[in-house]
Amino acid sequence: MNVSVRHLPWIGGSAEVAPGATFSPLVSPIDATVAAQIMESDAAIIDAAVKHAHAAYLKHQDETIAKRVEWLMAAADAIDKIEAELIRSLIRVIGKPKRASTFEAKRAGAFIRACAAQLPHLNGEVLPLDANAAGAGRFGFTTRVPYGVVAAVTPFNGPVNLLVQKLAPALAMGNAVVVKASPPGTEVALLLAEAVKKAGLPDGLFNVVPGGRQAALLLAAHPLVAALTVTGSTAAGHELARAAGAKRFVAELGSNAANIICADA
Repeated sequence: MNVSVRHLPWIGGSAEVAPGATFSPLVSPIDATVAAQIMESDAAIIDAAVKHAHAAYLKHQDETIAKRVEWLMAAADAIDKIEAELIRSLIRVIGKPKRASTFEAKRAGAFIRACAAQLPHLNGEVLPLDANAAGAGRFGFTTRVPYGVVAAVTPFNGPVNLLVQKLAPALAMGNAVVVKASPPGTEVALLLAEAVKKAGLPDGLFNVVPGGRQAALLLAAHPLVAALTVTGSTAAGHELARAAGAKRFVAELGSNAANIICADA
Protein backbone atom coordinates (compact mmCIF):
# COMPACT_ATOMS: atom_id res chain seq x y z
CA MET A 1 0.00 0.00 0.00
CA ASN A 2 1.35 3.39 -1.02
CA VAL A 3 0.39 5.57 1.93
CA SER A 4 3.06 8.18 1.20
CA VAL A 5 1.15 9.75 -1.72
CA ARG A 6 -1.75 11.82 -0.44
CA HIS A 7 -3.98 13.95 -2.63
CA LEU A 8 -4.91 17.05 -0.63
CA PRO A 9 -7.15 20.01 -1.46
CA TRP A 10 -5.46 22.79 -3.44
CA ILE A 11 -6.86 26.05 -2.08
CA GLY A 12 -5.59 29.55 -2.74
CA GLY A 13 -2.42 28.29 -4.38
CA SER A 14 -1.26 25.67 -1.87
CA ALA A 15 -2.12 22.21 -0.54
CA GLU A 16 -4.34 22.12 2.53
CA VAL A 17 -4.92 19.34 5.06
CA ALA A 18 -7.51 19.53 7.81
CA PRO A 19 -6.97 18.04 11.29
CA GLY A 20 -8.75 14.71 11.52
CA ALA A 21 -9.23 14.48 7.75
CA THR A 22 -10.35 11.13 6.37
CA PHE A 23 -8.64 9.45 3.42
CA SER A 24 -9.80 6.79 0.98
CA PRO A 25 -7.44 4.49 -0.95
CA LEU A 26 -7.22 4.88 -4.72
CA VAL A 27 -6.50 1.52 -6.33
CA SER A 28 -4.64 1.34 -9.62
CA PRO A 29 -6.41 -0.81 -12.26
CA ILE A 30 -2.99 -1.77 -13.63
CA ASP A 31 -1.72 -3.86 -10.72
CA ALA A 32 -4.39 -3.49 -7.98
CA THR A 33 -1.97 -1.63 -5.71
CA VAL A 34 -2.98 1.51 -3.82
CA ALA A 35 -1.75 4.39 -5.95
CA ALA A 36 -2.62 7.15 -3.47
CA GLN A 37 -4.79 8.21 -0.55
CA ILE A 38 -7.55 10.69 -1.45
CA MET A 39 -8.63 13.17 1.20
CA GLU A 40 -12.41 13.60 1.51
CA SER A 41 -13.24 17.31 1.41
CA ASP A 42 -15.80 18.14 4.10
CA ALA A 43 -18.05 21.20 4.35
CA ALA A 44 -15.28 23.31 5.90
CA ILE A 45 -12.83 22.52 3.09
CA ILE A 46 -15.45 23.20 0.41
CA ASP A 47 -16.33 26.48 2.09
CA ALA A 48 -12.68 27.54 2.27
CA ALA A 49 -12.07 26.70 -1.39
CA VAL A 50 -15.14 28.59 -2.61
CA LYS A 51 -14.39 31.62 -0.45
CA HIS A 52 -10.79 31.75 -1.70
CA ALA A 53 -12.11 31.51 -5.26
CA HIS A 54 -14.65 34.26 -4.66
CA ALA A 55 -12.03 36.57 -3.15
CA ALA A 56 -9.71 35.93 -6.11
CA TYR A 57 -12.55 36.63 -8.54
CA LEU A 58 -13.30 39.95 -6.87
CA LYS A 59 -9.63 40.90 -6.86
CA HIS A 60 -9.04 40.10 -10.54
CA GLN A 61 -12.43 40.68 -12.17
CA ASP A 62 -11.24 43.90 -13.81
CA GLU A 63 -8.06 42.46 -15.32
CA THR A 64 -7.59 43.29 -18.99
CA ILE A 65 -8.15 40.83 -21.81
CA ALA A 66 -4.44 41.12 -22.55
CA LYS A 67 -3.57 39.97 -19.04
CA ARG A 68 -5.96 37.00 -19.19
CA VAL A 69 -4.49 35.98 -22.56
CA GLU A 70 -1.04 36.20 -20.97
CA TRP A 71 -2.14 33.93 -18.10
CA LEU A 72 -3.66 31.36 -20.45
CA MET A 73 -0.66 31.22 -22.78
CA ALA A 74 1.73 30.81 -19.84
CA ALA A 75 -0.52 28.09 -18.40
CA ALA A 76 -0.50 26.23 -21.73
CA ASP A 77 3.31 26.34 -21.86
CA ALA A 78 3.54 25.08 -18.26
CA ILE A 79 1.15 22.21 -18.94
CA ASP A 80 3.15 21.19 -22.01
CA LYS A 81 6.18 20.81 -19.71
CA ILE A 82 4.40 18.26 -17.47
CA GLU A 83 3.06 16.20 -20.37
CA ALA A 84 5.07 13.11 -19.34
CA GLU A 85 3.74 13.28 -15.75
CA LEU A 86 0.16 13.57 -16.99
CA ILE A 87 0.62 10.57 -19.28
CA ARG A 88 2.07 8.46 -16.47
CA SER A 89 -0.85 9.35 -14.20
CA LEU A 90 -3.47 8.58 -16.85
CA ILE A 91 -1.91 5.17 -17.44
CA ARG A 92 -1.29 4.22 -13.81
CA VAL A 93 -4.38 5.66 -12.11
CA ILE A 94 -7.00 5.50 -14.88
CA GLY A 95 -5.68 2.52 -16.82
CA LYS A 96 -5.84 4.44 -20.10
CA PRO A 97 -3.71 3.14 -22.99
CA LYS A 98 -0.55 5.08 -23.75
CA ARG A 99 -1.67 6.39 -27.14
CA ALA A 100 -4.96 7.72 -25.76
CA SER A 101 -3.16 9.16 -22.72
CA THR A 102 -0.65 10.93 -24.95
CA PHE A 103 -3.40 12.42 -27.12
CA GLU A 104 -5.25 13.69 -24.06
CA ALA A 105 -2.17 15.22 -22.45
CA LYS A 106 -1.09 16.95 -25.67
CA ARG A 107 -4.57 18.38 -26.25
CA ALA A 108 -4.58 20.29 -22.95
CA GLY A 109 -2.15 23.02 -23.94
CA ALA A 110 -3.58 23.25 -27.45
CA PHE A 111 -7.11 23.79 -26.13
CA ILE A 112 -6.00 26.50 -23.70
CA ARG A 113 -4.23 28.33 -26.53
CA ALA A 114 -7.40 28.11 -28.61
CA CYS A 115 -9.35 29.78 -25.80
CA ALA A 116 -6.71 32.49 -25.50
CA ALA A 117 -6.91 33.14 -29.25
CA GLN A 118 -10.70 33.56 -29.13
CA LEU A 119 -10.76 35.82 -26.10
CA PRO A 120 -10.10 39.15 -27.89
CA HIS A 121 -13.03 38.41 -30.23
CA LEU A 122 -15.69 37.64 -27.61
CA ASN A 123 -17.41 40.99 -27.76
CA GLY A 124 -20.88 42.19 -26.90
CA GLU A 125 -23.34 43.67 -29.40
CA VAL A 126 -24.60 47.13 -30.33
CA LEU A 127 -28.34 47.20 -31.08
CA PRO A 128 -30.36 49.94 -32.83
CA LEU A 129 -33.46 50.85 -30.85
CA ASP A 130 -35.34 52.81 -33.52
CA ALA A 131 -37.58 49.92 -34.58
CA ASN A 132 -40.00 51.89 -32.40
CA ALA A 133 -40.37 55.58 -33.09
CA ALA A 134 -39.63 56.38 -29.45
CA GLY A 135 -36.16 54.90 -29.95
CA ALA A 136 -35.07 57.35 -32.64
CA GLY A 137 -31.43 58.29 -32.17
CA ARG A 138 -30.90 55.70 -29.47
CA PHE A 139 -28.96 52.45 -29.31
CA GLY A 140 -28.47 49.70 -26.78
CA PHE A 141 -25.46 47.52 -26.12
CA THR A 142 -24.59 44.28 -24.39
CA THR A 143 -21.32 43.20 -22.85
CA ARG A 144 -20.08 39.90 -21.46
CA VAL A 145 -19.45 39.64 -17.73
CA PRO A 146 -18.15 36.68 -15.66
CA TYR A 147 -20.37 34.64 -13.35
CA GLY A 148 -17.93 34.72 -10.44
CA VAL A 149 -17.15 31.30 -8.97
CA VAL A 150 -17.61 28.38 -11.37
CA ALA A 151 -17.71 24.87 -9.89
CA ALA A 152 -16.56 22.07 -12.19
CA VAL A 153 -17.27 18.38 -11.59
CA THR A 154 -15.23 16.13 -13.87
CA PRO A 155 -15.31 12.37 -14.59
CA PHE A 156 -12.67 9.65 -14.49
CA ASN A 157 -12.50 8.81 -18.19
CA GLY A 158 -11.13 12.11 -19.56
CA PRO A 159 -9.74 13.82 -16.47
CA VAL A 160 -7.29 16.14 -18.26
CA ASN A 161 -9.36 16.85 -21.34
CA LEU A 162 -12.66 17.51 -19.58
CA LEU A 163 -11.09 19.54 -16.79
CA VAL A 164 -9.32 21.82 -19.24
CA GLN A 165 -12.51 22.21 -21.30
CA LYS A 166 -14.22 23.63 -18.21
CA LEU A 167 -11.28 25.49 -16.71
CA ALA A 168 -9.88 27.42 -19.68
CA PRO A 169 -13.12 29.08 -20.90
CA ALA A 170 -14.05 30.00 -17.33
CA LEU A 171 -10.67 31.61 -16.63
CA ALA A 172 -10.67 33.30 -20.03
CA MET A 173 -13.89 35.13 -19.18
CA GLY A 174 -12.68 36.27 -15.75
CA ASN A 175 -14.16 33.62 -13.45
CA ALA A 176 -12.51 31.71 -10.62
CA VAL A 177 -12.86 27.91 -10.61
CA VAL A 178 -13.23 25.18 -7.99
CA VAL A 179 -12.77 21.68 -9.42
CA LYS A 180 -14.11 18.48 -7.86
CA ALA A 181 -12.53 15.78 -9.97
CA SER A 182 -13.46 12.13 -9.75
CA PRO A 183 -11.06 10.35 -7.35
CA PRO A 184 -9.02 8.78 -10.19
CA GLY A 185 -8.75 12.19 -11.86
CA THR A 186 -7.62 14.05 -8.75
CA GLU A 187 -3.91 13.54 -9.37
CA VAL A 188 -3.96 15.15 -12.82
CA ALA A 189 -6.11 18.00 -11.48
CA LEU A 190 -3.48 18.70 -8.81
CA LEU A 191 -0.66 18.47 -11.37
CA LEU A 192 -2.44 21.05 -13.52
CA ALA A 193 -3.09 23.34 -10.54
CA GLU A 194 0.55 23.33 -9.48
CA ALA A 195 1.75 23.87 -13.04
CA VAL A 196 -0.45 26.91 -13.70
CA LYS A 197 0.52 28.44 -10.36
CA LYS A 198 4.18 28.23 -11.37
CA ALA A 199 3.19 29.83 -14.68
CA GLY A 200 1.84 32.89 -12.87
CA LEU A 201 -1.90 32.32 -12.57
CA PRO A 202 -2.95 34.25 -9.44
CA ASP A 203 -3.68 32.18 -6.35
CA GLY A 204 -7.32 31.35 -5.81
CA LEU A 205 -8.42 31.37 -9.45
CA PHE A 206 -7.96 27.57 -9.72
CA ASN A 207 -8.76 25.38 -6.72
CA VAL A 208 -9.16 21.61 -6.36
CA VAL A 209 -11.26 19.80 -3.75
CA PRO A 210 -10.74 16.01 -3.68
CA GLY A 211 -13.45 13.60 -2.63
CA GLY A 212 -16.46 11.68 -3.77
CA ARG A 213 -20.20 12.19 -4.10
CA GLN A 214 -20.69 14.18 -0.90
CA ALA A 215 -17.95 16.67 -1.77
CA ALA A 216 -19.55 17.28 -5.15
CA LEU A 217 -22.98 17.88 -3.59
CA LEU A 218 -21.55 20.30 -1.01
CA LEU A 219 -19.78 22.22 -3.77
CA ALA A 220 -22.90 22.37 -5.95
CA ALA A 221 -24.99 23.72 -3.08
CA HIS A 222 -22.56 26.39 -1.87
CA PRO A 223 -24.22 29.83 -2.00
CA LEU A 224 -21.15 31.58 -3.47
CA VAL A 225 -21.00 29.21 -6.44
CA ALA A 226 -22.66 31.04 -9.32
CA ALA A 227 -22.43 28.37 -12.03
CA LEU A 228 -21.92 24.62 -12.09
CA THR A 229 -20.57 22.58 -14.99
CA VAL A 230 -20.72 18.79 -14.82
CA THR A 231 -19.65 15.83 -16.91
CA GLY A 232 -20.82 12.49 -15.55
CA SER A 233 -23.66 10.04 -15.37
CA THR A 234 -27.27 11.05 -15.87
CA ALA A 235 -28.09 10.10 -12.28
CA ALA A 236 -25.23 12.22 -10.94
CA GLY A 237 -26.32 15.13 -13.11
CA HIS A 238 -29.88 15.05 -11.77
CA GLU A 239 -28.61 14.88 -8.19
CA LEU A 240 -26.20 17.77 -8.66
CA ALA A 241 -28.85 19.87 -10.42
CA ARG A 242 -31.14 19.44 -7.42
CA ALA A 243 -28.31 20.47 -5.09
CA ALA A 244 -27.42 23.47 -7.25
CA GLY A 245 -30.96 24.84 -7.28
CA ALA A 246 -31.32 28.04 -9.31
CA LYS A 247 -27.64 28.30 -10.27
CA ARG A 248 -26.56 28.33 -13.90
CA PHE A 249 -26.15 24.61 -14.71
CA VAL A 250 -24.35 23.14 -17.73
CA ALA A 251 -24.14 19.36 -17.96
CA GLU A 252 -22.79 16.71 -20.31
CA LEU A 253 -24.38 13.52 -19.02
CA GLY A 254 -23.94 9.84 -19.74
CA SER A 255 -25.11 7.65 -22.58
CA ASN A 256 -24.00 4.32 -23.97
CA ALA A 257 -20.24 3.88 -24.06
CA ALA A 258 -19.70 0.15 -24.32
CA ASN A 259 -16.21 -1.32 -24.37
CA ILE A 260 -15.14 -4.73 -25.62
CA ILE A 261 -11.95 -6.15 -24.15
CA CYS A 262 -10.51 -8.91 -26.30
CA ALA A 263 -9.01 -12.00 -24.72
CA ASP A 264 -5.54 -11.16 -26.06
CA ALA A 265 -5.61 -7.54 -24.86
